[in-house]
Amino acid sequence: MQLADLKRPRFYITISLIVLLTVASAVVFNPAFQKKMLLKHVGPLVDSLQIEYVHFTPWSLRLDKIAVDYAGGHFSLEQGTLRYCLSSLLLLNANIKTLALQDVSVDVSAFNPPQTEEPDNNALFPGVLASLQHGLSYTLQEVAINADVMLPEQQSLSTRITGGGIKPKTTGALDFKAHFHTGKEDELIALDGDLVLDQLTRGRFNAIELAVAIDAMLATLPEAENASIKLRVTPAPLTETELLSAAADGEELEFVPETLHLAIEQQDSEGLQRSELTLDGRYDGNSGNFDGAYRVTANERLVQRYIKDTEIPPTEEVLSGDLLFNIADTTGDITVISELLMQEIDATHANENLPEVLRLENNFRLSLLPGLRLRVETIDSGLTDEGAIQPLASSLPEDLDIPLQDVESFMHQENVLLAFELPEVPLDWFDIFLPEHEIIEGTLTAAFEITTDTEGFIHLNPVKPLTVTGFTLKQEDKPVVENVNLSVLPRVTYRGDALDVSLDELLLDGGKGAVATADFAATVPLGDAPGAINIRATADLALRRLVDMLAIEQTGKQTLPEKMSLDFQAAIQQQPDAVHVNTLDANLLLDAKTRLLHLELLQPLIMESTAAGTRIGNAEGKLATLNISDIQLGWFSAFVPDTTLKGKLQRADFTLATDAKGVATLAAAKSVRLSNVTITDPEGALLKDVGISVRPSIRFAADGTRISYKDLTVTGEKTRLLAANGTVTLPAAEDQPLLAEGRLDVDVQALSTQPVVARALQGSIEAPVRLEADYKLAQGASSIDLDRLSVNLFYADKQPRVSLRADSKVHIRTALGRSQSELGRARGKVTLTVANLTPEPFVGILAANGLTVADVNGKAVLSSNGKSLSIDTIEPFKVTGAVLKTGDKQALQSFTLTVDSETVVQGDTLHAKLKQFNITFDKDQGRPALDADVDVILKGRGDATWVENLTANVKMLLPALLDQPAILPGHGLTAGELTSVTTLDSSGKLNSTTRVQGLKSGEALPLELLEIKVGGQVDADGSFDLTAPMLTRGKSGESDLLVKAVHVSKQGENNDLIASVDSNVFYLNDILNTLNAITNEGAAEEAETELSEEE
Repeated sequence: MQLADLKRPRFYITISLIVLLTVASAVVFNPAFQKKMLLKHVGPLVDSLQIEYVHFTPWSLRLDKIAVDYAGGHFSLEQGTLRYCLSSLLLLNANIKTLALQDVSVDVSAFNPPQTEEPDNNALFPGVLASLQHGLSYTLQEVAINADVMLPEQQSLSTRITGGGIKPKTTGALDFKAHFHTGKEDELIALDGDLVLDQLTRGRFNAIELAVAIDAMLATLPEAENASIKLRVTPAPLTETELLSAAADGEELEFVPETLHLAIEQQDSEGLQRSELTLDGRYDGNSGNFDGAYRVTANERLVQRYIKDTEIPPTEEVLSGDLLFNIADTTGDITVISELLMQEIDATHANENLPEVLRLENNFRLSLLPGLRLRVETIDSGLTDEGAIQPLASSLPEDLDIPLQDVESFMHQENVLLAFELPEVPLDWFDIFLPEHEIIEGTLTAAFEITTDTEGFIHLNPVKPLTVTGFTLKQEDKPVVENVNLSVLPRVTYRGDALDVSLDELLLDGGKGAVATADFAATVPLGDAPGAINIRATADLALRRLVDMLAIEQTGKQTLPEKMSLDFQAAIQQQPDAVHVNTLDANLLLDAKTRLLHLELLQPLIMESTAAGTRIGNAEGKLATLNISDIQLGWFSAFVPDTTLKGKLQRADFTLATDAKGVATLAAAKSVRLSNVTITDPEGALLKDVGISVRPSIRFAADGTRISYKDLTVTGEKTRLLAANGTVTLPAAEDQPLLAEGRLDVDVQALSTQPVVARALQGSIEAPVRLEADYKLAQGASSIDLDRLSVNLFYADKQPRVSLRADSKVHIRTALGRSQSELGRARGKVTLTVANLTPEPFVGILAANGLTVADVNGKAVLSSNGKSLSIDTIEPFKVTGAVLKTGDKQALQSFTLTVDSETVVQGDTLHAKLKQFNITFDKDQGRPALDADVDVILKGRGDATWVENLTANVKMLLPALLDQPAILPGHGLTAGELTSVTTLDSSGKLNSTTRVQGLKSGEALPLELLEIKVGGQVDADGSFDLTAPMLTRGKSGESDLLVKAVHVSKQGENNDLIASVDSNVFYLNDILNTLNAITNEGAAEEAETELSEEE
């Protein structure tokens, strides 16, 4: 190079450009400079921008720790790398070597972007393949992206994308995994898929395939749901029309049509298919047309998991059709042909009344016309069983044109949306819903139309009456109803904010004529707006036919009235925590002039729901009235076998009111009266001309329902029989007792005149007798507590003749636990007193039973502390002037009976003392004919009981006893006695001595002494070994007789008694001659008779 060359201007320019480019490159590609420029020019466009490192070169881009905040949203990137080859563009190839985004975080949970105008874009979607066809090939060698996106309502999405190998003339793939959290605990939707691209060149593809597996775990699902989605898009060959059109225009189509194949499948945990959808079609991006066909199959496994309590029979559904849609003008057609086949229905539910097969077939066609108008051209459906019975059929009477942009105007026209008919529905199919009953037969028929009107209401109107014929229902082979027929016109109207339901011209026929005719109407509010449920019903009931239809057992007497009528209306409003009954009016009429029942609400009734239960929310005051009148008891004779009722409920007026605490009371304004009550049976009258009057009230409180009765009076033939006042409180909870208290006053003499009592007493009471009772008790699940008990029987004076009184609180267990003794059944003290109980009122009754007494006195106390029980006659019971007769003949002469005893039960031991038991005949002037005392101790274990100790002393005056008319009146015995002393100790040793001695008559008697001594062993199990020697002394001398008896008790064996009799000499003639002498018969022969031992 020469010096002259350096002085040329062109050289300086070249050098300057090189230096300038070098300096500019050093500056522009400097990471610090790039960071500064981004912060300076991009930072003001966002709310916050943070960059730790950025480096852009012609072959790569590197980003580290980027954070951006904008409009409430946040974006951050830990590290990003993008490597590309710009020179590949010269070969028409967009080449990305590496795309790596590490730890991307996007938070749009509070993102609120500014409002912007959406650009008008009327361009058609060209298609999946055409969208990628821009004259460039695509190379994506390596991809690695992981990102987390935070969404509103605590929702989030986590995703990871990997893969690569996407090149021209090669198949590459991207793998992606995503987890979507719904914001609720344990709810997750997981996606795992592949995107496969089979590429040619210049942006053309052989195929693009997408495969996604979805697993969803949601709280609303009984178990996890899964599905697989497969989509394949391939170029579609041109149709002949398209080829001709392109040839005529001399141009190729702008976008290549494509073929789509979509398959969605669901399987169960065992890999068995539940449902499948396939869609095959062709999309032309030039015209926006999609033309294809679809097919959907499903079986019972699709829904079985959602109704696990009911087994679904084997079911198959096939739904198919054609689909044509144009996105350019939003028009199209769809046809649907479906068949649902359900098999083995009867076998699945083990009910032979069910059909074996049900087949539901549907066919309809929808068209989307220009201007977003939907035309429904065809709807046909039918349900049949294996016997060609068709219970359901539906059709579209005429085409429907629905403007989708103004559906409201369509709904305000008179249209028939659908017509359907129930030609023949066997009612025994519904037998499965009545497990305790059996529907034997019956058929339902009906026809309806669903229509709209100019007010925008939707109606379900009957085309003909709904009828039920031959309905028969049984329970345990007994008919509940037989051969029932029903006809009614049901109507339903949907008004948006309310639903109107009516049953018009209802006619119920039990096979013997009309049972009931009725009309019913109700309006039910819908939505959240407050509104009242209005109900109105009227009915005429033929009572006798109704009873026959319901197969209610009758006596055959036609005592029921022919007809009754019912008129009812109510308005009920449901609020969040209360129910308001605004109107309630009910009437039961016998005829136009006779109203049997009237119920009327005086003010809206408010029923509030609280944590403690339901309470009345009204202020203090009257709420409702209930009037009952002219009820004839004779009507009910039809239901009481062999009994005829007469009488009348004249009138009963009740008022429902609430107090300041919200407690309601139903009380009678005045006495409720039943008059002329007479009950007879085949043997005659039971009650005659009885009147009942009472003022009842019922108090509904949270602590229990209290029923009070005041001024209860029962009269018979205008004479008062009974008067009472009291209350009964029903428990509010299972662990609370039933409470009762009251007073009772009974005129026993007047009551005995009623035939049922007189029949039981076999006579009448002939003098005034009155019973008074006063009580207070609490009855629980296993016990009764008597807080107060007093029962007194009076004659005409004020002194009680019989009195039963609880001296303390008495606790009685009605159920004992396993470890509880019978001694624990009762605790407390009760005293029974009988004072001067004379027979005047009961003379006739006693005489009819062969008994006469002068008076009865005595006092006994029963007491228990839960461990021991005692019964003690603290004043001996004494019956004087007692006479027994058998028929018209006297059996026992007038006598006095005295009893004094004491009994204590403790543990397994019963100790009874009969301290005094004697019978003294009046003519014997105080000398007891029978006098005894007994002291016995009994032991028990399980079912076994035995005598532990016994001491018994008995003394009889033989002349007094034998003198009784029923024994040996007129005998010749003037003196003599029988004595017996018996003991048994704890070891089982028995000793007993019985003597007959001191016998005297007008003449000397042959027998001076008869003595029997019994001794031996008696065991607790019933075994014994006894010896009984007998000794006689008399005119013939002394004689003896020895009896031995042995018995061994063995469980499960045939136990025998072994006995023997032995005697050296026994003079029977002394005994026989003595008997003959006492009875005043001829003396026995003097011949001496000996009884020798017999082998």
